[in-house]
Amino acid sequence: MPFSLIIGGLRPESGPAWDEEFKEYLKHHWREVNKRSGQPFAFDLFERASFDYNTEPACRGLVTARNIAPKKALTFYELYNDTELVTFSFLSCCIIMSNIFHSGQLAVQRITGEEKIAEMRIPMLKTSLHPRSLPFIEHQVVAFPGSEDSDGNIWLSLLVGERGFITTPSLQEIQFDLSKIKSNRNDIFFKNIKNNPTVGLLFFEAARRARYRAWGTARQEGDQLSFDIRMGYPSCPKHIQVETIELSDQPTTLDTKYDNGTTLGPLEKKWILGAHTFYVGTQTKKGDIEASHRGGDPGFIEILDNGLIRVPDYLGNSMYSTLGNIYENPKAALLFVDYKKGETLQLTGVADLQFDQNDGDDFYKSGETGRFWTFQPKQWIRTIDHHKVKSEFIDFSPYNILTKKNKV
Repeated sequence: MPFSLIIGGLRPESGPAWDEEFKEYLKHHWREVNKRSGQPFAFDLFERASFDYNTEPACRGLVTARNIAPKKALTFYELYNDTELVTFSFLSCCIIMSNIFHSGQLAVQRITGEEKIAEMRIPMLKTSLHPRSLPFIEHQVVAFPGSEDSDGNIWLSLLVGERGFITTPSLQEIQFDLSKIKSNRNDIFFKNIKNNPTVGLLFFEAARRARYRAWGTARQEGDQLSFDIRMGYPSCPKHIQVETIELSDQPTTLDTKYDNGTTLGPLEKKWILGAHTFYVGTQTKKGDIEASHRGGDPGFIEILDNGLIRVPDYLGNSMYSTLGNIYENPKAALLFVDYKKGETLQLTGVADLQFDQNDGDDFYKSGETGRFWTFQPKQWIRTIDHHKVKSEFIDFSPYNILTKKNKV
């Protein structure tokens, strides 16, 4: 018989005082529940002189388990009803945090003092796709996959295809029909997944200021490229510039050419310094790859005298997926796209974090977070005539530093 676990009786830490009157009230209700259901209770709890009777962590834990693994929610609930876990249920919340967020994320959350906010975001995370994300994903004409080459370098790529080239057969799978791809089919991504199937995916629609992240493993049969999804969640849309991107009406025959190097030249530097948007790939210590996005006003990216690319870290969702990955694994990738010219600039290298950068203009440039991260390029690839699309820039994000200042 189908059923759902519904949480009720939430009692946060601001509840009644732990006095004799409240204890008797609880005893009465616990006995009645026990009489009708047989549910055991830890009555020795009332022997304590003081106790923080806070059910919120346990409720959050069960809701999180239900969202992440619905089929295991009942087992999780049964474990919660063990007397030891009822008495010390707050420990379960800590266990969930450590299982959902890896050590790098937890470290950055502690440094920034945003553990509580990150905890509230846990229900966003699923070991599958969100049902409501499927129409969004299938509507896209662009996708951003991250991959790892045979030397262990991370790369981020752009794929452009006919609307409908992406399908979602289930909550655990995404498919690309490669016969409908209209961008460069010799992108490094296709070579990389033959050696290492681990992939991070970003679905990004600037026109709606929306993005969705997922990661898993790739498998290919002919023109059918499938991804078995291990995690998926919506991501913060704050610094997405509004821009429309559609396939070109012109023939899509490409005359693709490449340029590459290890040191950025004047053209690459000018491109980076003038960008309002780029995409970033990172990797966990375990090897999972994640793809994300960064945006701001033109000039928000700096190139320092020593060649380091420096990027401010604005306020986001507080989970710190990207920064947390960099904290425990410095490998990273950047991708810049010029939709009008049909060019891409891919960079692979290593990243590092900077906290407490509050001197001079840094506090203002960071959006008052005092956080930046740097990127040292090791290799770059510029692809000319990578794709043909129609794009129209409409507006900057209202959360951008200069945009927000000008509106005040």
